[in-house]
Amino acid sequence: MNTSAQKSQTTLSFSETPLVLVAGGAGFLGSFLCEELLKLSCRVVCVDNLATGTKDNLSECLSSPRFFFLQKDLKDPDLAKIIAEKFGQVSYIFQLTTAGVANILEIVKDGVFQKGHIEV
Repeated sequence: MNTSAQKSQTTLSFSETPLVLVAGGAGFLGSFLCEELLKLSCRVVCVDNLATGTKDNLSECLSSPRFFFLQKDLKDPDLAKIIAEKFGQVSYIFQLTTAGVANILEIVKDGVFQKGHIEV
């Protein structure tokens, strides 16, 4: 018989935890979002070219083994391929910048993004 106490002790393996892409995650809001996602035990991929954000904003995140930072421009045509090869399928995407929207859509189109998990 499963009790609620037994269920709460169930943990997901590293590969089962949601992989969240935060586009523009080194900015003021994005860095706080990354911190909160890590508190929820998500694996977080932050993509930012540091044009307006800074790595200093990510100081709380950088020590986590579940946090990955890519200093890339969202307009990079190889971004979807890089993410797929390094991290696998993305569970959720948070787009915090207007730049690179077309490439974020490519990530969805190319199958890097798990179907049915779009959060707006």
